[in-house]
Amino acid sequence: MIDKKEKKQIFENSRIISYFVILFAGVLQCTLPFTYFCDSGEYSCLLCGMRHAIDYILQFDFYNAYKSNPLIIVIIAIGLLMIVDTVIIVFNRIKKN
Repeated sequence: MIDKKEKKQIFENSRIISYFVILFAGVLQCTLPFTYFCDSGEYSCLLCGMRHAIDYILQFDFYNAYKSNPLIIVIIAIGLLMIVDTVIIVFNRIKKN
């Protein structure tokens, strides 16, 4: 039987793995030359301009990032929450040892 402490550690490990998978998928999305329907100019999707927004964020140009796609604020907030959660998990594990 798995006790409460082991369940917590399994849940924390799965969160950290999920964060790295999301990060890896985001890096692939921004670096590989994918072509989407909205790239042709005929369609517009919710995430149009997100690649440019991420490029601007990496250059610390927040105004143009927001101008490219206002949803970059949500992406930044989720990213910060993931970073804070990971730091808390790692800090607690270091503190236990």
